[in-house]
Amino acid sequence: MTVRSVALAFAMLLTVATAMAAALTFTAVSTARAQSDVPGPGMEDGIVAKVDSAAGVVTLQDGRMYRVKPGTEFVHKGSPLPVDALVPGDYITITGAEPVDSRDGQHVPTPGR
Repeated sequence: MTVRSVALAFAMLLTVATAMAAALTFTAVSTARAQSDVPGPGMEDGIVAKVDSAAGVVTLQDGRMYRVKPGTEFVHKGSPLPVDALVPGDYITITGAEPVDSRDGQHVPTPGR
């Protein structure tokens, strides 16, 4: 092998390694971005349908209901909001709320959730 062919092989190897590193970096950044759009453990998300501030219950458009308890946080557009500031149509992420159902006019804990 000549010095020139060794140098050319090294340059090609370096180019392939750089391209692979760039692809891996892009994949890691894309994966991290996609994961940040998904609620984490203990978090729920959805669109507000109704807010019952007196009962401290938020109903989402898909029918799920959550009761506010100490430590509950509602986030809308990246900012935490108190339950009385939520309005129908807000897309929210909920952390630390108690899932409830409505039975006989009462909000009761949802079994299994």
